[in-house]
Amino acid sequence: MSWFNIVKQPKLRTSSKITTNLGVNNKEEDEQCRKKIKEYLNRIKTMGGPNISVDVDDRDLDYLTEKELCIFLRQINKIDVNNLKPIEVSRTKGTKYRQETDSSYSDNSLIIISVLYLRQYEPSYYKNLNLKRPNNKRMEHSATWYLACYNNQKGTRIFMNISANADELGVREALKAVDFR
Repeated sequence: MSWFNIVKQPKLRTSSKITTNLGVNNKEEDEQCRKKIKEYLNRIKTMGGPNISVDVDDRDLDYLTEKELCIFLRQINKIDVNNLKPIEVSRTKGTKYRQETDSSYSDNSLIIISVLYLRQYEPSYYKNLNLKRPNNKRMEHSATWYLACYNNQKGTRIFMNISANADELGVREALKAVDFR
């Protein structure tokens, strides 16, 4: 087969897992990151249960650019559930212990927070927290993944917060439960 015949093909196969489409330039392919973020949001919204708490605000999703969402997606994919590192508990008030993995990002206008952490509150702090917010489903010992994408110049944001009860599920299962990918 000559190089001319290869170039005229609509698809080129480079390996069994990679396909490159030539000459295709449509909006669907231009918004792959937005599509993936929407898929993640839909998955997260259905994750709630007796041992899992979910809070999502995606009202401003359409105001974030594809480039911003691609950076957000890249930071989400950097999180390694098996790579939690202990941090100083003095950083977080009322915390007995905390381990986390962080892939946050910031530039002049875009701030992305992607932190997965395992935390246990001091019993006195947890009781005080429940008094302040009695209807809030906070967990004394939890695995939590907090994600947010802010554009400060536009005043737009989306965020997701998923927590799983580590006392009920166990630490490993709680970490698996909050990993929506």
